[in-house]
Amino acid sequence: MNFNDEELSLVALAPCYHFTKEGILFTRLLKKSTKKAKLGKSYVEKWFCLRSNLLFRMKGIDRTSGVAGVIVLERCSIELDSEESDSCFSFVIGQNGDQEPIYLGSKSESERDQWLSALHTASYECMKMQLESLREQIVIKTGRDPITSPYSGPVSNSNASEDETPYIEMCLSCSQLRSTADGTCNTMIDILSLVPSFHEWRLIGQTEIVEQSHNPLFMKTIGLADQYTNPKARIRLVVYDVRELLSKTRTRVGQTTFVLEDLMSAGKLNLDIISPDSSQVGSVNVMSWSLPSPSDGSTYASVHAQSDPTSALHLSKAFRSKKKEQLKFLFSNTICKAFRFPSLNNHKLSVCEMMAESRLTFILPVTFLKFVLHENNQWLDSLHQLFTVETRIDSQKMQLFERLTEFSDYLSTTIHLLNTKHPRQTFKATVLKGEQTLETIPINLHIHRLLVHNEFNQTGSSHDMITVGAFAAHARGFKHGGMNRILKSYSASAAHSSLLQKQLHVLNASDELNHLRNSLVTECEKISAACQVQDKELLKESMDSFQEKSKHLMELCTKQPLLVESMFALHASVRHATNNSSKRTTRVTPPSAQSHAKRSTSYDKAQSPNFMETNDKSARQSPPKNLSSQDAWNGALLNVKQASSDLLAKAQKCIDEIEPPRWSETIDSDKMKCEAFLEKLYSLASLGLTHSSIQMSSEDPFTSSLQQLIRFTAIRSQALASAVTGLLAKVRFNITDTHFLEQLSQLGVVLYFESLLSCYGAEKGMLEDFIFGVNWLVNVEFRFTESFSAKDDYMDHPPVITGNRIKPRVSLPIPSASFQLLPEALQKGETFKVVPVFFNIGFDETATIAERLGTTEVQDKANRSSYGTLMSYYSKYEELFGSVSTTPNSRYSVQELLIKLDQNISDCKKKNMEIIQLASEVCRKLNCVHFVSCKSAKDRTAMSITLYECRILQQEHDLSPHLFEKALSCLRSEGARRENTFKNIGFPRYAFSSLQLLSFPKLYRPPTGTYGPHQN
Repeated sequence: MNFNDEELSLVALAPCYHFTKEGILFTRLLKKSTKKAKLGKSYVEKWFCLRSNLLFRMKGIDRTSGVAGVIVLERCSIELDSEESDSCFSFVIGQNGDQEPIYLGSKSESERDQWLSALHTASYECMKMQLESLREQIVIKTGRDPITSPYSGPVSNSNASEDETPYIEMCLSCSQLRSTADGTCNTMIDILSLVPSFHEWRLIGQTEIVEQSHNPLFMKTIGLADQYTNPKARIRLVVYDVRELLSKTRTRVGQTTFVLEDLMSAGKLNLDIISPDSSQVGSVNVMSWSLPSPSDGSTYASVHAQSDPTSALHLSKAFRSKKKEQLKFLFSNTICKAFRFPSLNNHKLSVCEMMAESRLTFILPVTFLKFVLHENNQWLDSLHQLFTVETRIDSQKMQLFERLTEFSDYLSTTIHLLNTKHPRQTFKATVLKGEQTLETIPINLHIHRLLVHNEFNQTGSSHDMITVGAFAAHARGFKHGGMNRILKSYSASAAHSSLLQKQLHVLNASDELNHLRNSLVTECEKISAACQVQDKELLKESMDSFQEKSKHLMELCTKQPLLVESMFALHASVRHATNNSSKRTTRVTPPSAQSHAKRSTSYDKAQSPNFMETNDKSARQSPPKNLSSQDAWNGALLNVKQASSDLLAKAQKCIDEIEPPRWSETIDSDKMKCEAFLEKLYSLASLGLTHSSIQMSSEDPFTSSLQQLIRFTAIRSQALASAVTGLLAKVRFNITDTHFLEQLSQLGVVLYFESLLSCYGAEKGMLEDFIFGVNWLVNVEFRFTESFSAKDDYMDHPPVITGNRIKPRVSLPIPSASFQLLPEALQKGETFKVVPVFFNIGFDETATIAERLGTTEVQDKANRSSYGTLMSYYSKYEELFGSVSTTPNSRYSVQELLIKLDQNISDCKKKNMEIIQLASEVCRKLNCVHFVSCKSAKDRTAMSITLYECRILQQEHDLSPHLFEKALSCLRSEGARRENTFKNIGFPRYAFSSLQLLSFPKLYRPPTGTYGPHQN
């Protein structure tokens, strides 16, 4: 057979414990052209090694002489040699086909029998038969197939569900452990439970792997849910030596068994580990602690209240339970992983990771899409009214109308699919990022919480991070780059910013006109009502209000530059179209009234209570026909002014008369005339503003095509859902922190986005989309509203979105008890803004390529810009609150950290991860909302988060420096982020290859055995 010499030699020269049997054998090779030679002349000595179904023959008589050949022991016969002589105990390996048999021999009969036994059981077919036999025996005894369902309990840190807290926890360590292999052990322990009611052993947890130690201390704790806390339950600890970390090939070292009641009564147990041959191979130390079980009233927690270690652990667990309970209002499907790490002074740190899905993952994007659909349909209504007037931009008008119509179809379809196919869903896996129906949903959105409790001084702290995939239109691809590159192809960013401001002014002017029109109509009704009841005081009050608002309307229409310019542009456009109408051979056909009516009903207000109701009665008013001169606008203004004066004069006359005969009949005709002129004025002004918005849309890259509209919407939807999740969590978890609330009210809050994308290939497009989405959050205003709902659940009462398409406003409902703790300004409805900052450093192999090609301009520009924003924010912070107080473990002040950050950004050092670390530390001291992202917030995000956690443990909680890398490895191999990979792709592996890891910084590499391809 053909084989690779190097790989075969590597297998053959492995340590001796990998082989089933090895030793010297006599071998005789026959040539096809000769008959059998005599035994004494044909046999030579060679070294043979048997590993699995491969029998290696060496060149010499020792195992280091090199591989001469290999025999694959499949579909072959192994028999005694019928012609053996006294000088050699030989046997034959017969092969299929016309291949010659292989004659081997040994020096003694017993040795030959050992080889025959080993060779007979070496083939795959034989092992398969043995497996089936054992499988049948297990099924007969337990009634359960060990292959299809090896254990009924999950292998996790805690076998409790989301709403079920583990009531007993254990931590383990071994001493004087001896392994059958050469050298030290790579130790791990399986924990099994046999509860009397179950009648079978169930795997309830595993420790991490502690490498190269005879005295392993396991940092991961094992939790037992209430169903496993029966005092009569038996616990079995099975100790393994993991031979190969990558495949987790392991051999059993030994085991020990105890009754749970003994452990809970003693608090600590020291047990002997018994090997399969009944010899002692070391000991295991078990320490436990517990809290009362609400279901059975267990009194375990009071057993060792006087014992310092366990009482400290009771308090630690109570702290953890409280923090977990906090998550339920906004998060679901919580995963907990608990550990105990030693500190510098030999005290213990109780550490817990929590990871939970945001309840807003789907519901907030749906709310945002409804808001966008509402705004889009209002724009379509305005465009439809402009079709009744012929202008010189009719072709642009028609193109924009068709584009917005298609966009409305897309929004309506997407909303329907999300509501029907994904109701109350809270998680979008990374494997779904290519689904266009889900492109507005943020990828892998979670909160990641680190809880630390010092068991000696009983102090605790929590640190929250939001993890989410990059805000990007993944389903649309990045053939032409991301949003920032698209913007650059149209115009400079400064010009685009100016265009957005003009569009915002148009929308604000339209809203203000609409508000004044509605207010004046309301005052007209009040004047009429006062006349009907003959209330002079009410009538005088209504007249004063009407006169003030009418004056404001006249000033807006005559002195507002944007409105005046819009009307001049409309008149010029109509005049130009009128003068050239005779030269045209074709005309733009307006959309039919039927198709427009169908489009207008696509947004159902009754089903969408999250938006501010607008009076669109004027949208159905016929616009003035004579728009070719300025006289139409001036005439409309004079009509409103005259009608207002007539109404006020008639109302004053009613007041002056002592006994007015019929007040209401006297004033009703003037009221109706005033309302009609107001409608005509507003209709004309709306046409002018709509005309201006169409002209601006020709320069707007967002409305240049349907694809850009969809990309723009998808990025904003993902960014807003993530930002609201982080903001609500930050405020609700710090509602009693008066300093933070004042900071929020006066300065806003910093949203710190830590990104790990590269600047090469598709990820460069993702990075451009991501930066755009983060920067867009500056335009969003937030405010708090008081929620009186008895159920604190944001899926039933999501945030409300109002405002306009340029500047949305998000109202965040919080319970009354929390609302009363807000600063007075925020309680009164004052809005606040967020301050987003974005730092990106790529560290994978594509980042290496980008650095060598010099394509990191996007990253460098974003880092420099965000540094300036952060520096400006801190300057304002110092003016209001003074310098940030330093902690005993803090090496640098915020000012010093900012200086170091500036230096590192200027250095242009390759893969300078210190930029991320310094920015994270600054933002932690400034009470920022911390976001961590990569392409899908799964693999690189896990490396960054776990490193950040260990830095916190070292800087703020005195984690022993010599245990830093061990704690880092433990969090990556057994922590919540490993579970996140399983949720996303179905395999608990980080998607890295060995070749990729060569380009990673050392501290960003996962432990051996935790990474690999996605396939099984």
